[in-house]
Amino acid sequence: MAGLSLTKNLEWTRLGVCQVLVGLVFVSLYFSPALSNLFEMVAFLLVATSKLLRGRVWDFISSPLAKYYGFFLLVLILGAANGMLRGNSDLSEMWGWRKILLLPLGAAIFMGEDSAKRYLALGFLTVSVLFAVWANVNAYLGLDPVVAKNYAIQGMFFTVAVLFCIEFYFVSTTFKVKLALTVAVGLLTVSVFFSTSGRSGYLAWLVGIPVCLMVLRIPANLLSKLIIVKVAVAFGVVLLLSSHLARTAVVSGIDEIQVMQFREKHSQPETNAEPQQLSTRMGDRYDMWVKTIEILPNYVFTGAGLASFARVYDRHWKPVNVKNWQGLGDPHNQYLKIVVELGTLGLIGFVAFLVAVINTGLKQQFLRGVAVTAPIIWCFTSLFSSHFTTFHEGHFIWLFLGVFLASNTDIYKT
Repeated sequence: MAGLSLTKNLEWTRLGVCQVLVGLVFVSLYFSPALSNLFEMVAFLLVATSKLLRGRVWDFISSPLAKYYGFFLLVLILGAANGMLRGNSDLSEMWGWRKILLLPLGAAIFMGEDSAKRYLALGFLTVSVLFAVWANVNAYLGLDPVVAKNYAIQGMFFTVAVLFCIEFYFVSTTFKVKLALTVAVGLLTVSVFFSTSGRSGYLAWLVGIPVCLMVLRIPANLLSKLIIVKVAVAFGVVLLLSSHLARTAVVSGIDEIQVMQFREKHSQPETNAEPQQLSTRMGDRYDMWVKTIEILPNYVFTGAGLASFARVYDRHWKPVNVKNWQGLGDPHNQYLKIVVELGTLGLIGFVAFLVAVINTGLKQQFLRGVAVTAPIIWCFTSLFSSHFTTFHEGHFIWLFLGVFLASNTDIYKT
């Protein structure tokens, strides 16, 4: 990781240390939230006490992307005030939104530092390959193949690693490097479909790889790109259908939703006085979505306040006959959660920011494919989980956007 320091004489400057800390945050998200928090806090402290890095934060603030980021941040602040005034907000849940500050942090530390970003991407790719080897060895030995913190982040992080492989493949000029990257893509892809039971990983791969191939600046016309994309989609579907693990996970999810729909049609509507058992199965998620949509009219305009979803849901759907009720703080849909908490204005601000992020990525040259594709992946998986606010996925994407997108000096020229 020492190679991440950009000073020509290889001194361990504050900038170099910050870049290493960011790399350690990405790696530790695989297995340790505590270490991620530690590295993150030290990086914040170093940036706050550095005149150079504070200046880079201000440079980011002057960028076009910062206007959309600032607007959404303002909406979050107003939502926090709204929630506290109405007594709806959970302060511990609100603290989880601090991860949005990782975007300017990453932008400041890696602004214009393409070499450092390349080393960081290679470091993350290397660690991901090692985890993929570990996962496949465990699968071969009959042990648990999920070696990351959970199956969702394993599948999604492996997919991002595949995106980096694709990026480096098309800029590489040597056969050995291209061969190594091809092997890495195969290993990581096999790990996603055959060693990981997370449906988020399958969706990430099926969305991410075709999108990345489409937006990459490769020597091919539009027709050729469309053919490549179709082949990638078909290949992904074949992998999905040929993997018993993946096929079972998808089919069981569909079956669970259909069972829940059947129950709705042939039973009395559930009330907040009836017992409920919530888990993260797809059938239960469908139930969460239906219940959340039913209460949307009460909050669609002003929202209930930031970090208020758990209390709002309890107000309408808390069962009275279930002991040890832990509540539901997440409807497993980022967009529904934002509407309930922040209202229509919050959803508009969030979507506008995401559109600006993707548009910004399309304007850059370095690592263009992965910079555009990663947020698109998160947009899709967030239909089924709140991946912009969950710990591992949320930390990853906000820091990723800062490091590989908001830090790109190309965006400051327009």
